[in-house]
Amino acid sequence: MENMLKIILEIIKEFIKFCNCNEGILSLFVSIVAIVVSVKAIKAQNKAAVFEKRLSLYCEIESAYNMCKNIIKHCNEPYNLGTKTRIMIVVFKINSREYDILNKALKIESEKQKVSEKKAEGLEKERQELINQYLNLYISNSDSLLESRIKLLFSNKKAVEDATKLYNLFDSIKLGLINADEKNIEHWIQSIKDTTKKIEENKVLERLAKDLPL
Repeated sequence: MENMLKIILEIIKEFIKFCNCNEGILSLFVSIVAIVVSVKAIKAQNKAAVFEKRLSLYCEIESAYNMCKNIIKHCNEPYNLGTKTRIMIVVFKINSREYDILNKALKIESEKQKVSEKKAEGLEKERQELINQYLNLYISNSDSLLESRIKLLFSNKKAVEDATKLYNLFDSIKLGLINADEKNIEHWIQSIKDTTKKIEENKVLERLAKDLPL
C-alpha cells in the first residue's frame, strides 16, 4: 500500500514538473476542465428550468381540475343567479380584481329584478361597463400559448389532449361567467362532468406527472 502511494505521488510530481515546463499545455488542460464544468452546469440549469416549467404547468392543470370538481359539488339545479355566485367563489380569489368586478355585476343583475324598467335600464348600463372591464382584464391576463406549452413540455399525446380540453373549458367558464344565463350554466355543468370523468378514466394527471422528473 505504501509503495502504491509513493508511486502515485511520484506520478503527480512528474505531472506538475511537466506542466511547469509546458505552461501552454497546463493552460489547455485548465481550459478543458473549465469547459467541461461549464457544460455540465448549463445542462443542470436547463434541466432545472424545464422541471420548473413542467411543474408550474402541471399545477395549473391540476388546479383547473380541482376547481371544476368543486363547481359540480356546489352547483345543483335549478341553475340561477345564485349558481353564478357559487361558481365565482370557487374560481376566483376573494378581493381579486376579477372577483370584485364579477361581484358588482352580479349584485346589479340581482337588483335589476327588483326595480322599475326605467331604473333597470340605468343599472344595465352600469353592468355593461363592468362587463367591458372584466373582458379587458381577461384579455390582459389570458395565456394564449398555454396549449402550445402543454404540447411542448409533456410527451403523452392523449393526456395532453384531455388536459387541453379541460383547461379550455375552465377558461371559457371564466370568460363567460359574467354574462352567462341558465342555459350556459347547464351546458358548462354537463361539460365539466363529461370532461372530468374522462380525466379520471384516462388517468390524465398521473400520466402528466410521470413527465415531471428529468
